[in-house]
Amino acid sequence: MDELIRKALKIADEVELAVEDSRTNSFTAFAKNKTSLFEEKQVYSIRVIKDGRVGFSRFNELKDFDKALQFAADDAKFSEKLGISFPCCSEFPRIRGTYDKKIEQLGEKELAGILSEGISRIEQSGLSNTKSTITSNISRTLHLNSNGFEGKMDATSFSANFGAQSGDSTSSYWGMKPHFFDPGHLADKTIERTKFSANAKPISGGYPLLFEDEFMAKMMGRFLISDICGNNVFDKRTPLLGKMGQRIAPEGINITEDPLRDGCIASYPFDDEGTLCKKKAIVEDGILNTFVYDLKYAKKCGAEPKGNGFNDGIGSRPYPKAACNIVVESKDRVNLSEFTGVSVRKVLTIRPNRMTGEFSTQIIEGSLIEKGEPIKPIRGCLLVGNFYEMLDTLRLADNNMEYGRFFSPSWIVDGKMV
Repeated sequence: MDELIRKALKIADEVELAVEDSRTNSFTAFAKNKTSLFEEKQVYSIRVIKDGRVGFSRFNELKDFDKALQFAADDAKFSEKLGISFPCCSEFPRIRGTYDKKIEQLGEKELAGILSEGISRIEQSGLSNTKSTITSNISRTLHLNSNGFEGKMDATSFSANFGAQSGDSTSSYWGMKPHFFDPGHLADKTIERTKFSANAKPISGGYPLLFEDEFMAKMMGRFLISDICGNNVFDKRTPLLGKMGQRIAPEGINITEDPLRDGCIASYPFDDEGTLCKKKAIVEDGILNTFVYDLKYAKKCGAEPKGNGFNDGIGSRPYPKAACNIVVESKDRVNLSEFTGVSVRKVLTIRPNRMTGEFSTQIIEGSLIEKGEPIKPIRGCLLVGNFYEMLDTLRLADNNMEYGRFFSPSWIVDGKMV
């Protein structure tokens, strides 16, 4: 790789190379049909800086390096002149628990057996399997540039999703971690929710709402986590424009991006540009505290990059992204045994107005709650509102949820169904 960088420096001022080796093993059962996927791939990317302009290309084999280098150099000629430089850091924080040898050792037979065991639980309960999947992934990445940066990261992930149906009642539960876990509890939750959801009906009116794991994560990702990204700030495509330092949530609410959290699926010592990742308060005591930037938009906005230049895979360009673990906290909590209202867990597509925070979506899995106990399933009602008006009424329950990279108690907000 060092030789490739020296070669690239003959036509560029600065060079960045990245390579990812990955292996994915996945088994899916759709009703009675089963499929498997095994994929091994290696992907390279190159970025060059020439006269303050950045060019990008990707390639799959080293023999294609010269062609990719020339493409990146040509790409730079037509890019915006920003005057950025690649990072030169050489020491990174150590993060534990992001690689599990057990996942590396999982064979096809063992994965298929795990899937079959979960489906057997579903069928033995009198339900039908809809779509259930078990997936393991191993990735090894290397990033280096001509300014002395060299970063390596090995990571694993194990995920499971079980789906069940009885008549018109369906449910599913998903989980993902960087280490192996017994997914039987996901099948059990799927069974419990599917049986409870039988004969669910729509309701209407204003209620206190309880955002459960999946819906909470989707709403956060669709609004706040997207709206703080530097490209949306620069292009003025966020309702948070001009609100830095202002209150957007109740006093005591803290929302943090924590890339250095041990044992989590979205922990990274550095981003995909080689910038050190830092823990940052997005909302501190209810006050909007930061936007997030990659190198490009940090330069355009006159801000400091803090490790938020991430791509969607080595073969794509980095862009501003709050891609790490999101943690929501508050000292004051609401006792769930005292909550009466509506819980929302699963919805169809969220249709947002990105400039105002308004949205509408259809609830496909929820329940009426009375003093903390679900008493009646609901489905088919239209939930409408404004995310930031809901955020302004946010209270946190006295439980703790984990959904992928989101760590939060259940959200309690004011809402309306029509």
